Amino acid sequence: PRSTLFPYTTLFRSVQAVLTGKTNTRSQKHNYPYRRMLSCAACHYSLIAERQKGNVYYRCHTKKCPQPCVREETIGAEVSQFFQKVRYDDREREYYKKRIATLKTTWASRQEDETKNLNLKQSQIKDRLNRLTDAYLDKALDKTMFEERKKSLLLEQKTVEENLMNTKRNNGASPDKLEIFLELAGNAWLSHQLATPEDAREMLNIFTSNRQAEGQKIDLKPSISFQEIVNRPKIDACAPERAIPRTWDRILDTLTALNTQGLLPDLSSLSGFQHRGDATDPMRDGQDDNSVVVE
Repeated sequence: PRSTLFPYTTLFRSVQAVLTGKTNTRSQKHNYPYRRMLSCAACHYSLIAERQKGNVYYRCHTKKCPQPCVREETIGAEVSQFFQKVRYDDREREYYKKRIATLKTTWASRQEDETKNLNLKQSQIKDRLNRLTDAYLDKALDKTMFEERKKSLLLEQKTVEENLMNTKRNNGASPDKLEIFLELAGNAWLSHQLATPEDAREMLNIFTSNRQAEGQKIDLKPSISFQEIVNRPKIDACAPERAIPRTWDRILDTLTALNTQGLLPDLSSLSGFQHRGDATDPMRDGQDDNSVVVE
């Protein structure tokens, strides 16, 4: 009967689909937290995650590469310690808030003055171009001299126009944005611990520009927006008061410049970032943990 042939027909079609490449036979992709995020310092290829005897290891698949396997727990501990370096204490937080409050009072007026100065320069260049053209028409300049001076003025005009556009664009780069950035960045460790796996990966991508394994050592290079914060000297409780202004004035100058150029990442776009009032901070409760495993 026809009904008895149906299973064999289905099986035959399935086999044909595999043979002709119409069926995806790839194995299921595991959602390892550091997949394709860590490179080998020796050959610069990505470390591949694999599970062995209940543990996850990341290893280089390049033949004869000396890089050993690295356990996921080792990477997780280094990532946690990296985010610890971004955190700052109450004295640091109090100082940068005062500095930003001062910036807020002068920022609007400085933006207005900069726009006026650029508009004046633009007007002056146009006037010089008109006078240059008149001189050429009156045969006070030969064509070669006219073209050279005109080219120079046009280049200067283009620079002023670009600066004017940047100034208008930077109307959104107010000190408020810098303050939000610092608040969220300071809570990055806690946010990373509480984040979903995908948000945690995205946070690590934003905060680091390079991630390499050399033996069992994990080297995490901070991205440009976090270099000054991560690499700042540790300020002890007994450190002199001048240590904080000296360190944070440099940090704020760098971040203000990046903010003006539109290079500060928008941390608020990630749902995983915690504000100070969103959750309890273990560091403030005396429960600091430098070896949290991120799974």
